[in-house]
Amino acid sequence: TMWRESGMILQTEWSPGVNNEFLLPFDSAMFDLIITNESPYREAMVYGLVLTTGETWKGADGANMRDLSFSVINVGGLSSFGSMTPLDSINSVNSDGDLIHTVMTLRVDKGAFADKYTDIGVQLVSECEWSMSGPAGWMYRDPISSTAYLGDIKWQRECPPVQWDETTMNRYLNYKVHKESWPTLNYTVLNPNPVNLWSKDEGTQEGKYDHLVHKNVEFVRIQWRKLYEGEWINAWNDDKSDADVQCNTARGQGCKLLWNIENQYFMNGLRDGTWEIRAKVFCSGYDSFATSDVKYSTTEDNLNLIVDVNRPLAVDASVLNDVFKVDFSESLKCPQLSPSQMPYQIRRVKTCDGSHIDSNVGSFSTEAVINTFNFVCMNGDGKGSLVAKFPGNVAEGSYELTVNPYLYKAKTSAEREKLLTDENGNPVATAKYTATFGCKGSDASSTKGVTLASRLGLSRNDDKYKKPKMKEIKKLVNAKLSESVNTFTTVKTTTLWFGLCATVLVTAGVVFAATSPSGRIEGDKRSSMMHFFRRRQCHLSDASSREEDALLDNTSINAERAFDGLVPETYGSVI
Repeated sequence: TMWRESGMILQTEWSPGVNNEFLLPFDSAMFDLIITNESPYREAMVYGLVLTTGETWKGADGANMRDLSFSVINVGGLSSFGSMTPLDSINSVNSDGDLIHTVMTLRVDKGAFADKYTDIGVQLVSECEWSMSGPAGWMYRDPISSTAYLGDIKWQRECPPVQWDETTMNRYLNYKVHKESWPTLNYTVLNPNPVNLWSKDEGTQEGKYDHLVHKNVEFVRIQWRKLYEGEWINAWNDDKSDADVQCNTARGQGCKLLWNIENQYFMNGLRDGTWEIRAKVFCSGYDSFATSDVKYSTTEDNLNLIVDVNRPLAVDASVLNDVFKVDFSESLKCPQLSPSQMPYQIRRVKTCDGSHIDSNVGSFSTEAVINTFNFVCMNGDGKGSLVAKFPGNVAEGSYELTVNPYLYKAKTSAEREKLLTDENGNPVATAKYTATFGCKGSDASSTKGVTLASRLGLSRNDDKYKKPKMKEIKKLVNAKLSESVNTFTTVKTTTLWFGLCATVLVTAGVVFAATSPSGRIEGDKRSSMMHFFRRRQCHLSDASSREEDALLDNTSINAERAFDGLVPETYGSVI
């Protein structure tokens, strides 16, 4: 066989398009195995492939191939401990008798414990002699073979992962911050991968696991942004610099960041809304074609930070029957009523005629408020309403509803739970809302504190909405009459003067009728004037009646028209 199987040649090359020294973590190293059969008889031969270690390797046997997977496409796997993979019928020449090469692809898949491998070779051996060699064989020499080495194989190491610890997930997965919240958040991150450690783990436990350390972990950041939009922004340290959370206990108790969100302006009311929080590991030393999921790693689950530090604002108020409703700009959360700290106070402040009621008389006791009034929070479309149901037999008049009167005393979380708040815990500002029941022109309004007042809707108490009084109507009518008859007066002797004027007018009418063709017409006009003066006298004697007031309004208009024709055209002489 030495003569017949001589001339076997094995060569290796990188497969086209593959750089086996800068491989991505999940890519395979690819080599072309080029076999040449230069048998003197130019006949097909049966060979085999065996993995081998280079002479420069000084480590444990097989350690340079630990956890690697080798396979020849369309042939099968190769073992790192002396097993042969047979190659049947490797041709020497083609049909024209020309020498040819046989090419096949070797695939090498990465293991979990290292990223760089050296001194790995492949042997092409005589299948016949290989089977006769070995410990149980009788060959006095090594089988005929040809060896080629693969060179260095290097994978770009995947950036180590990061995740939140259990306590952080349970507490901050959907964390709400309101005005009274403590501004410091305590986040803890871990490295869940035991064979891909952060750089600061190097040297721990006497360097026992240094071979598992990723030496190019630059820093670990906690970042935030508006939910689903915008650029990620790094969380700050207390000195307002970007915080690096990396530590050497990422595989144990974790690495902590006490993040004061007040330093990044979350508590000033300008960043109300939902924000997402993630942790990210940054690594370096990669090929320019390395993808982002290789150069970085982020937490699989992002935390939600729901910021709402602004108090809900009252925007409207209304009364329907015995129900008083105050609308707010945010959804509300009604508290459990407690006699020790009532969120509502109610008192009757005025009667329908505007008379004020002493606070000692008009105030309802805590027990009365709890037992006779009902309070409900109604929410929808991000807005809320406080609905107060008054008892059906409530006395007519104006009532004052005070919301959160003990806000200034609420210092602890237990005390704040007894306040009317929005859904995120911001208490409604202490304010007084006024509603009127059973009175004409009733409306709802709001007063806050002692000096500040704001109306919710139009108020009938404004001057431009007042109903004119009877004295003003009388004054208006008299003014109109005075414009046309300057000598007209309304004294108690009016009856005497009207009788005298009537006599003169009748006499003049008779004479004028005899001398003027239009005397009949003018006489009719004067007769109408006499009728007007008599009615005017009656109205002045009884102006307190509501129906006569309405009639008087019409009379003022007719009076104007009557006096417009008081001096008619004259067709004769009046004696």
